[in-house]
Amino acid sequence: MAGCSSDSPADAPANSIATVTSADRTGSPPTESGAATAVTGSGAGQPPPETETATLQISAFAEGSGYSFGTPSGQIQCRVTSSTLACQTRGRPHTVTSNSLCKIRLGEEQGRADLFGYLEGGTLPCATVTQGEVYVSPHTLGYGQRVTFELTQGIAVTCGSATDGLTCTDTDYSNGVGFFLSVDTFTQL
Repeated sequence: MAGCSSDSPADAPANSIATVTSADRTGSPPTESGAATAVTGSGAGQPPPETETATLQISAFAEGSGYSFGTPSGQIQCRVTSSTLACQTRGRPHTVTSNSLCKIRLGEEQGRADLFGYLEGGTLPCATVTQGEVYVSPHTLGYGQRVTFELTQGIAVTCGSATDGLTCTDTDYSNGVGFFLSVDTFTQL
């Protein structure tokens, strides 16, 4: 998989946490359909709305040499190392804007992108082609739940799962950096 290293959970900051919220109580069926208009969130510079939260140690998402989670539908799978957050939609390739491409595998990414996130230690999310194995996490980030990971490039990224897809944003809300991912859509925020 592009952008991943063999970092171990011991390499992550000791104060890393996962914040789980119960925001989605609609009981809507899982779709992760790519309906980007259904994405809800606050504008740049605004924190997310208040919800009930419970805090878990990051070890709840530990797996192998890093951390991982998948959405309840299993259609989006993510791996986290100390320097990358890489999410796959393997078997569901995307066509994205040229500015959204990672430019790791020139000429191969457009129309075939199925790996998304903060890759190769970058500070901006991008899209590329999966190299290596198809990945399935043993951990699920339920709809209406969020988890935060600290990356070594000085950012902390919060990912929130919803029936329409996965939204991951830098926790510094003033810069608005992040992405929305569904089985049909990848959008840099």
